[in-house]
This record gives sequence, C-alpha cells and structure tokens, in this order.
Amino acid sequence: MSKSINERIADSFQGDRAAARAKDYRETVYAAWKDVSSAFNRYTLLIALLMAIFELFISQRTSADISIGSFTLGNSPVVQIVLPTAIAYEIYQSYNLTGRWLDLQRAYVALTKICAPAQYKNDLDGLIRPVLPLLWGVGADSTAGIMRRVDSFADELKGRLFLFAGIILPIAFECLAYYQLFNRFGFGNLFLWTNLALTAVLLVLTGIYLNVRPSEKNGE
Repeated sequence: MSKSINERIADSFQGDRAAARAKDYRETVYAAWKDVSSAFNRYTLLIALLMAIFELFISQRTSADISIGSFTLGNSPVVQIVLPTAIAYEIYQSYNLTGRWLDLQRAYVALTKICAPAQYKNDLDGLIRPVLPLLWGVGADSTAGIMRRVDSFADELKGRLFLFAGIILPIAFECLAYYQLFNRFGFGNLFLWTNLALTAVLLVLTGIYLNVRPSEKNGE
C-alpha cells in the first residue's frame, strides 16, 4: 500500500532521537527544495523565452537569426515547427518539477512538526519557502487560524494566476501556434503533423500526471 509523504516521515522518525534526526534530515530536504526551485525558475523562464521567439519567427516574412549570448537560433521552417513541441516538453517537465517541489515542501513541513513543533504551529516554514515565479503559484496555503488578511488575498490570487499561467496559457498558446503553422505550411506537411501528434501526447501526459499525483494537504 502506498504511503503519503507525511506517513513516510512519521514512520521514519520515531524514538528518543527522532527530533535530532529529523532536524538533520530537514536541512538536506531544504537544500534539495531550493535546488528544485532554482531549476523550476529556469524552466519557466525558458518556456516564456521560447514562446516569444516562436511568435517573433512566425511573424517574420524573411529568415533571420536570434542570438542569446553565444547561442544563435536561425529562423527556418524546421525551427518554427519544432518550437511548439519543445515548449510542450518544457511544460511537461515543469509540472514534474512542480510535483517534486510540493513533495519536498510536504516533507519539510512534516519534519518541522517533529523537530520544531512550535515553529510548525505558527506556520513559520512559509517565511523561508523557496521562491517560485509569481504566475506559477503552488504550495500549501497559510494556516487559517493564523492567516493575515494579506496572506488570504495572496493565496487566492496565487490560485487564480496558476489557473491562467499553468493551464489556460499553455493550451491557448499551442492551439494558436498550430493554427499559425498550418496557415503557413498547409495541411500536407508530414513533419508538421508529426510534431502536432508529439505535442498532443505531451499535453495529454501532463494532464494524466496532474490526475494521478496524490493530493496531500500539509500538516495532516
């Protein structure tokens, strides 16, 4: 039988030295939590950059190159067709990192409950939570009993922004991208159809991933 993060933490840290061992492991979890947050920020920045590059390329009548530091990307039909698929892959990877980020948050909170119960009761982990992009607001909400009005507003805004940036925007972008591509290259382009199929598979996998991930509430 599968166990939640909270159950695994509770079963792993018992006995006289449970608090000390939980404190040591919490430091390891926090370091990994920060690393995942940094990687996630890079992924979301890359997605936004690739979206902008695609729109720039598709709007141009002639070929042109884009240079980002030492990296140069040429505006060719192949690049235009591949970019939406690459973006769909990055979106899938971002959701995987989101799941990892949430697991580490749950572990950190559960460990805090064991080694620093007063900090846990006052929801102090929220003050040192690694930063995520504003438009990708995930993570546990503030505890209702000690929530400030600004915290309540921030949690509600976070959910609405995630609905837009994490779900509506990617789907809308992919639909618009392939509408533009088929208008430019026609319906007889096999390479375009192949990339459309790959993009659809990646988006479906993302949806499946969201449905099969366990829903755990911190602190339970």
